[in-house]
Amino acid sequence: MIVIMKRLLYIFIILGLFSAVWYGCKKKEEQPGAIYGVITDKATGEPVGVASVELRPNGVKKVTGNDGRYEFVDIEGGKYGLAVSKTGYMESDSCQIVVVSGQRIQRDILIEKIPQSLRIVGGDGKEIDTLDFGAEEDVDSRTFSIFNDGSIGITWWIDETCPWISYVKSIMSDSSSGKLEAGKQEPIKIGINRTALGQGRKSYILNINSDNGSKELTVMATGTTFAVSNVLSVANVTKNSAVFNGSVEDPGNPHYTERGFVYAETTNPTVNDTKISVQLTETKDFSARAEGLSAGKTYYVRTYMINNAGISYSSNEVKFSTITISTVVETKSVSGIDVSEKTAMLNGAITQKGIPSFSERGFMYSFQEDMAECTKLEETGDSEGNFSLKLSNIQLGTNYYVRAYAVQGGMYIYGNVVSFSGRIQESVLTTSAATNVSATSATLNASVSVVGAPAYTERGFCYSKAQDPTISDYCKKDDGLGTGAYSVEINDLDYKTTYYVRAYVLQEGKPIYGDCVSFTTIWTDAGLRTLAPTNVRSSSVTLNAEIYEIGSPQFTEKGFCYSKSHSKPTISDTRKAVKEDGGGIYSLDEHGLDYKTTYYVRAYLVQGGTPIYGDEVSLTTTWSNVEVRTFAATDIEAESAVLRGELVNPGDPVCTEYGFVYSTSRIEPIISDNKVVFTSIQTTYSSLLENLTENTTYYVRTYAVQNGKVFYGDVTQFQTGTIPRVETMEVDVYRMSKLSGGYLWASFQGNVLSVGNPEYVERGFVFAVEDILYNTPPTYENSLRTTIPSTGSGVYTSTSIKGQLRDYEWYVVRAYVKMRSGKIYYGGVVKFDTWRWTDLDKIL
Repeated sequence: MIVIMKRLLYIFIILGLFSAVWYGCKKKEEQPGAIYGVITDKATGEPVGVASVELRPNGVKKVTGNDGRYEFVDIEGGKYGLAVSKTGYMESDSCQIVVVSGQRIQRDILIEKIPQSLRIVGGDGKEIDTLDFGAEEDVDSRTFSIFNDGSIGITWWIDETCPWISYVKSIMSDSSSGKLEAGKQEPIKIGINRTALGQGRKSYILNINSDNGSKELTVMATGTTFAVSNVLSVANVTKNSAVFNGSVEDPGNPHYTERGFVYAETTNPTVNDTKISVQLTETKDFSARAEGLSAGKTYYVRTYMINNAGISYSSNEVKFSTITISTVVETKSVSGIDVSEKTAMLNGAITQKGIPSFSERGFMYSFQEDMAECTKLEETGDSEGNFSLKLSNIQLGTNYYVRAYAVQGGMYIYGNVVSFSGRIQESVLTTSAATNVSATSATLNASVSVVGAPAYTERGFCYSKAQDPTISDYCKKDDGLGTGAYSVEINDLDYKTTYYVRAYVLQEGKPIYGDCVSFTTIWTDAGLRTLAPTNVRSSSVTLNAEIYEIGSPQFTEKGFCYSKSHSKPTISDTRKAVKEDGGGIYSLDEHGLDYKTTYYVRAYLVQGGTPIYGDEVSLTTTWSNVEVRTFAATDIEAESAVLRGELVNPGDPVCTEYGFVYSTSRIEPIISDNKVVFTSIQTTYSSLLENLTENTTYYVRTYAVQNGKVFYGDVTQFQTGTIPRVETMEVDVYRMSKLSGGYLWASFQGNVLSVGNPEYVERGFVFAVEDILYNTPPTYENSLRTTIPSTGSGVYTSTSIKGQLRDYEWYVVRAYVKMRSGKIYYGGVVKFDTWRWTDLDKIL
């Protein structure tokens, strides 16, 4: 029984333990878990807000806050995955997460941005982030481009709400949005309204968006701005005047058009008070003198500037008072000169403070007696009486000029000038005569007898073309020191030139000179004489000269110079070089001179760069009028005449044209009438006039043109004759007897109706085979001819010559008469043939 009870007890205990374990395990599986973390940008490490985090596989999503945090709660135990997505970022899948019941698991995730394909570029293709319109009023539009450098197309749009931007749109589509293919650009134009800019520098951030990134473009422009200036100081204040000084800090936009000063006895003066305008220049600083001020008054000064933005004044003003009583300054003798310490005490006194009192006092010292360049030694204070200042590092042996000063109302007031010098033992040297003097070189000589204390540090020579040369002139240094003689050689000297030389040493940086000596470089003058001109004509002449001494150095150029306006011509006047070497006589044929003009001539040489002239000669170019003579016409016929003339004098200058002029209406014909022109010069000349009008009076005279002027000979006249008249009559053709050869011949008849005046000298007939194609009548020169050397009127007969006719041909014949001049007049054309003829055998 006991054993059974023990066994039951063990069973109950085991069942209890099992029940406790079972209930405990069941409760732990049912407790929810959680996943949380932060989504972070991989490149920047910054938290990413508004990112979508998906819990997989159940698909629950969370969106991150601005701190990038997310959290999934009440998650049953098991395996999960996380996926993160956000526009512009690459989607991220996390590793698997095992959730155990009741646990909170942290998973921070890095996400990476998708590389943007949107770019903003300028005209040169480079990426930009700023577009500046500047301050120029006429610039109201600019362009840039949107560039898609991705591999797929994008959609873009531009957000703009700026009051001074007029438009932002595509040049191609006239829209502020669109699509852009990969690798393409879209030009965008942006315009501004400058009147809406107002004053100052403005900027606006323009957002250019796309479905693959966005960009910001800062647009800047400058509106109108006030000019900015400062009043710097007031100087040179007297009882009634002062000098104002100002400076331009910013010229404003647009640039200022007026600047100056305003002043008054009250603070903050304006242009309604007294104004002084200052001329506009490119310099930053400007000044003006105010006149007519009242003594002992306090004034306030400001600068002002005016541009389109308005009137601006300097932010500062200067207060000053005009003088009532002037400060009086006295300079006293310099004391305490210490050569070893190189110091001296400068002394002065303020004998009258003045009203208002001076603000500064001190000394001005200089190495120049006129004190054109000064150094200032100053101290502040306004106490009256004596004052002193120590001058250090004085240059021994140097003369100093000193005067005390005080500054009253910005104006310097000076005392009298005093001088002093530190004492040193000077070096002593002597300049000796130059030796080995040539045309371009010489040896300079000197000797140092006393080195000096302190000893000199450099020695040499200075030389010049002027007396008493200094080390500011040409110098040649010698490398030696100490006492004794020394020499240097100098070169590249000018010919025939006197040089002045002084030896020098430098003691304490100051030059000490020896005596001045001189020497003259060697030179032998070239010699020439101007010879008398020859072949003097109206526009030309031969110039002559003789070189009787070549000189040393030898001349480099020779020639002539002349002038018609003044004597003693030089090479600055008309200059003609002769390209020949050597001496002796040389000549130059010169042309293009003026007529009837006096010229002054000198031969010249250039020796060592210097012109040398011969004596002056003069010449006067000539002029003679052209002269022509008219002879009576000869060989006068009905339609021709021979004109004859003589060129008695062709003139100088020679005429360029001559000949005959003739007219039937003008008794004294001129060159605007008919004319015959000759250009080659000949003494007597003639011309055959043809195609004249019969029985007409002609007036003729010779002419010539010289230098544009027309000269005429006497007028002659002649009357043309009358034309002879001839007609062609019958033609008979015969065959000669067989005993005589049986050839054909013709008998021609003509009739002289008028012998003409003058009478003709020859008559006859011309005949030829008929030219059927061209129907050309026979002529004296080109046809068969039979001639009767007789004159008179009436009918005349002539026969052809044996062998001139051929059987079975058509011929044409014309009667003619010939004038003495060779002129031919013809009768009409008569046609005949050799088909039909009269047999003389039968007649005989």
